[in-house]
Amino acid sequence: MTQQQTQKTQPEVQVRDLCRRIGDNTILDNVSLTMQPGEIIAVLGPSGCGKSTLLRQIAGLDQPDGGTIHIGGARMADDRHALPPEKRPVNMVFQDFALWPHMSVARIIQFGMRHRRLPRAQWAEKTRELLALLELDGLGDRYPRQLSGGQQQRVAIARALATAPRLLLLDEPLSNLDARLRLQMRDELAALLRRIGTTAIYVTHDLQEALTLGDRLMIMRDGQVEQAGPSGELFRRPASTWVAGLLGFTNRLEGELEQVDGEHVVVRNGDLRLRGRWGNGGGRPGEQVVLMAQPHALKVANGDSTTPPEELLRARVSHCHYEGVGWRICCEWNERPILLHGDAPLPVGSETAIQVPADHVRVYPLTA
Repeated sequence: MTQQQTQKTQPEVQVRDLCRRIGDNTILDNVSLTMQPGEIIAVLGPSGCGKSTLLRQIAGLDQPDGGTIHIGGARMADDRHALPPEKRPVNMVFQDFALWPHMSVARIIQFGMRHRRLPRAQWAEKTRELLALLELDGLGDRYPRQLSGGQQQRVAIARALATAPRLLLLDEPLSNLDARLRLQMRDELAALLRRIGTTAIYVTHDLQEALTLGDRLMIMRDGQVEQAGPSGELFRRPASTWVAGLLGFTNRLEGELEQVDGEHVVVRNGDLRLRGRWGNGGGRPGEQVVLMAQPHALKVANGDSTTPPEELLRARVSHCHYEGVGWRICCEWNERPILLHGDAPLPVGSETAIQVPADHVRVYPLTA
């Protein structure tokens, strides 16, 4: 293979078996990931799962106890040696933006240029380019206190891009914004990252952010990678009931496996029969299984429903909440909560028949 062919197939980022322990606590447990140039991976998981620690390891702010980190084919770290942050082709956008209050926007953007010793003659032109790219024209002389939250976030991104890093790390950069601005900046940031083509790792605990920003998702739990891949693949086959719950399959029912036809199954609970697809694993008729269903897919059956009566889940309405574009309807079935969405509220205490579309149901062995 020629050198040119090698460069074409060489991953931009390669993390192998990364470990980090603090005392008796394992923060990262053999975490691995591979990224191609220009790819964006969204790392999703609850607080304390190791997401931010992974970014700190890649950025050089912490040293691993095991494993290796390569960027652009060059080794950044292993359990014996680690390049300092300033020697790595990496920049980071922090949760709180970390903008120096005594510096103007232009000086903040130029800080990395000075620190990385870019030719001074390039500073002004590079700053103008970044201000235009981030829609900050005319704000170069302002200070952080004179900017809105969205503008501050753009300045933090401009600073991170100023030295043209091979890898951009973003640690929940939208979490300090209000809900309206967060939604706006989520879409703007997704468009920006794809426009500039920078390889990026985006850490979040918000599913919609992960889906909007990431070309691929990597789901973490307790320092380990639970599942990784394109979002469509993860939704089609969540690896476990825990992953399914994180991806929005929040309605959970149990029953006995009645029929199996490839990936399609029928589950019985008393007189109720529900259809679904295997999430992960498999089983034989007679075994106990768990069904996970997405609330937005459940529908209140009307008089024209063609669904067989035994496939309608009959639940009692406990309360309803208006959400601006519809109603969240909370029900109970066999002492289990059932959540669905509807165009109108239902009378509290009434019994309703609910359609559960098979395409939005994932089935797992009871032990999954």
